[in-house]
Amino acid sequence: SSSSESSTGKTAGQVAQGDLLSSLERVLQWQPELPRELLQRSVSRQGNRERMAAAVRRMARGERTTVALLGGSLSLRGANAPDESFMAQVHKWLELALVPGCREEALRRTNTAWPSGAISGDDGGVGDALKEGGDLSSRRTLPFPPDARADKGGADLHAASSAHYLSHGHMCSGSTIDYVSLAVGAAGPAFIEQCEMQHLPEDVDLVVLDFGVNDHVSSLFLSHPERHAYERILRRVLSMPRAPGVLGFEAFSWAHANGSFFGEDSHHQIGRLAQDKHNILAEWYGDLQVVSARSALYPLLAASEDPLREIYVNKTFVVSDWIHLSTLGHRWYADLLISYLARIAEEELSRMVVQHAVPGSGGAAAAAQLWAPPGDAAVGDACEVFGARGMNFPSQCAAPTQPQLPPPFFPGNEVQTLGVCAVGNDLKRLAGGASSWEWLDEGPAGSPKWGFVSSTPGALLQLSVPLNASALEGAHAVEQGVKPGDRSVDKKGRRASAVLIFLQSYEHMGRASVACAGACSCKQFELDAHHADQQLSVPALHDFFLYAKADRESDGSGADACQIQVTVLDSSSSGEHKFKVIGITASASPIWKLSDIFGRRESGLIRS
Repeated sequence: SSSSESSTGKTAGQVAQGDLLSSLERVLQWQPELPRELLQRSVSRQGNRERMAAAVRRMARGERTTVALLGGSLSLRGANAPDESFMAQVHKWLELALVPGCREEALRRTNTAWPSGAISGDDGGVGDALKEGGDLSSRRTLPFPPDARADKGGADLHAASSAHYLSHGHMCSGSTIDYVSLAVGAAGPAFIEQCEMQHLPEDVDLVVLDFGVNDHVSSLFLSHPERHAYERILRRVLSMPRAPGVLGFEAFSWAHANGSFFGEDSHHQIGRLAQDKHNILAEWYGDLQVVSARSALYPLLAASEDPLREIYVNKTFVVSDWIHLSTLGHRWYADLLISYLARIAEEELSRMVVQHAVPGSGGAAAAAQLWAPPGDAAVGDACEVFGARGMNFPSQCAAPTQPQLPPPFFPGNEVQTLGVCAVGNDLKRLAGGASSWEWLDEGPAGSPKWGFVSSTPGALLQLSVPLNASALEGAHAVEQGVKPGDRSVDKKGRRASAVLIFLQSYEHMGRASVACAGACSCKQFELDAHHADQQLSVPALHDFFLYAKADRESDGSGADACQIQVTVLDSSSSGEHKFKVIGITASASPIWKLSDIFGRRESGLIRS
């Protein structure tokens, strides 16, 4: 969901020196809950920070900026209120620290007592416990008194729930920093790439990737469809118009790691964790940073006396299960991210203050083009990077359309439109014909459940699905480790893994047949939407294969598109004929955990 309250941001260069100094003071006032010696361990990879610094500078100048999250359920579960999730806390802190007058407005609005679990200016004894040999039972309970909030300039306002934020999506009326959450429970990189990237704003300034525990952790191999999707997400984000900062946030699960730092499997092989594979891709691209919960929190996990290493401190568990966080855990994860952003903000604000006070001390120079391939250079050829003192350095050429990126780490793994992920209005747009079908929302208020519904036998619904045969062949070539166009990629190389999502219920439901025409083919099948085992109405998923015809490319429009044809049948096991189509996906490889995603949060996937 994106924040709803808006205001007109100032243009670059209009920010006053007093505002810069005030922002710098607010950044320096922030006090983490975790010991700083642990937070300093959390940055596992710095890389080139210019993108991140530029995003912070735009925020400090009052430009309209957008922060986005891509990931799974970590930010969606465990907090007492939605705005106490770790990413909402990060957004609130950015507003309170960098938007002039925001903290003061929030303080005037806040009259409630400070929650006893939120501790500021003291680590509650965690640091002392570590120094005393790891016994966390000595952690002190030091609730920060309400009357001291103003004395500290409201440095902890981001951690507590705010009715104004829940209502408006901002901590203050004049905020210029928006937040968009594209997190979906149980979703990994493949689902986010296929189903959520289309909703990522093109003008995004900062993107946080949260896939540390939502990637295929059981795979010991670097090359895997989920990792291929992760790289394509990176390439897409790094190529966006405003050159956004990219922050890889690697959460950590003791259970996933089997109790070891690097994640041993039952045969004592390390490399189980997705984080270590993500780090290789981060090093390849260089322009993103990585913040690691493992690096910071492993000493606490290892010191905990709890057998599941869930860290029990101050009578509170940091995690609510073996992956998800408690409210305390959300504050700790927020500490990790805010600590890193605060360091960037401190450096950039200090530089901006000096530049404002001393003209000519170094303004915001235009970024030089990193890659300089000659006009006829091919990807992977020798190119030059220009350095100081007239020195040029050899490097690999990037694609002409993406001069700032190196070639894909997995050869041929370019960003391409492979298929479709259509739920809600995205499904409605695919309907090329819907005779005797209605577009209905059958959900309660605030929880939409849109879909095409018909109770008329013989009613035909035609869905026009974009399917690109050459892109599918390229994706399968990447998976097989061969070059696109290799003869070993046979008809299966044009195969898409498709899923039709429909409603199953214990009453009123009928049957439908599904066939394919146009630019694709499939094996015809029937679906029964009636089940009498439990009195539940739930989305059901049916897997099937689509084969793109090599000589007929489809953009999803016109009579030559790949047509999925759903027809209501006369036969029925319930005596009635209602059938509801909720969505359809088609991708080169099966989307990991798709049944879990739709089974858990159907309403959360309906975007209007």
